[in-house]
Amino acid sequence: MINSLEAKRAFFPSVNIVENTIEGTNVFALRKKFGTPLFIVSKRALKTKISEFISLLKRTYSNSRIAFSMKTNNLASLNRFFKDNGFLAETVSDYEYWLAGKLGFKKNEIILNGPSKSHDLLRQAITDSALIHIDNFSELSEIVKLTNRLKKRIRVGIRVNPEVTGRQSRFGFSLKNGDAWKACLEIIAGKWVDLAGLHYHLGSNIFSLN
Repeated sequence: MINSLEAKRAFFPSVNIVENTIEGTNVFALRKKFGTPLFIVSKRALKTKISEFISLLKRTYSNSRIAFSMKTNNLASLNRFFKDNGFLAETVSDYEYWLAGKLGFKKNEIILNGPSKSHDLLRQAITDSALIHIDNFSELSEIVKLTNRLKKRIRVGIRVNPEVTGRQSRFGFSLKNGDAWKACLEIIAGKWVDLAGLHYHLGSNIFSLN
């Protein structure tokens, strides 16, 4: 765990305001080459953060993997960097799914998530044996039909919707009304679909640690 001030500085890019450099590279030269606005990512600082995060995670969850949300930033070079550092790819659209494959992520290293997956995308993910997180009953029904037609066994997770401090998301299967349990039973009853995980997002705008 990083404790010293010097070690903590490793989390941030090295900036020299006298020489106008970031990580030793002149910012005016970068502006001339790429134009503005320009976002600069320090691979060194990012690598430090990744290593620290993984070491902390492994303390509690030894059998764990991290997936980077390509929706957050689908810049190809950045996602390739995450891939090279052992991350999985979390995708929510046809383009992101295509990009993950283009960057060299194996099909079992791709998670398909999100509330609006197209029929073609679901079919492709099933064919590829990607891990699919199911968001609603219509999606679940579509997946069951496709797997029966393709005779293809796949692993899925379901997005559950926990109510936290009176707030409830519009996404996922509700825990409160029993939809999450009903979805699990439908998956278990299916011939070609295996329940492999639960996905939940507590939501934004929650400021209490409790």
